[in-house]
Amino acid sequence: MQPQNYANTDLSTRLSQVEHRLQVLEAENQQLRRAALAPGGGANRQALALPRTNLVSPTFLKRAFAVWGHFFVANLIITLAIAVIYGCIMIAIVGLLGASLGNW
Repeated sequence: MQPQNYANTDLSTRLSQVEHRLQVLEAENQQLRRAALAPGGGANRQALALPRTNLVSPTFLKRAFAVWGHFFVANLIITLAIAVIYGCIMIAIVGLLGASLGNW
């Protein structure tokens, strides 16, 4: 791969852009460090990162009922799907039996 030839003005423009970006990132890094070192800073940031759901609640009962609720809804959906399939099969069987008894 051939090295690209840049004019000095292009290089100096690019260098000043990179230096500016570096200064911005360093300032942001300092703000984040100050926030993390502040009393409760790490805990506040962690609380903001977690979703607002009872699945990650510090209370055991809230977590337990959240898990049970998700299990109940999933079980309900699966049971309804199986019931619909079972109902269709039973309607087909009853229809076939009715037709065969009518011809007998």
